[in-house]
Amino acid sequence: MWFSIGFGKNMNQTDMIVWHANGKDSEVIDYFSKGKYTPQPDEEQNLEAWHNLIEASEEDLDDYPKVNFLIYRDLDTGDAEKDFLIELDTEL
Repeated sequence: MWFSIGFGKNMNQTDMIVWHANGKDSEVIDYFSKGKYTPQPDEEQNLEAWHNLIEASEEDLDDYPKVNFLIYRDLDTGDAEKDFLIELDTEL
């Protein structure tokens, strides 16, 4: 399962955060999209992320394991070229 957020109006020059739920191999990756191509991981991974599998009985899994994510990112990472500046008191 994949989930992502892009900080832009299109795929050109857009900062992205991608969550990939894949059991114990789950991950969160900082991407940068340069256009209408597959985005590439940002050289500077400015994220602190953790994940864990939710313990549940076999009947509760519904064919997919459940994963919790916790992620931290500075509002201003200092990477003005590839990270979106999130300003306080500004609507996104």
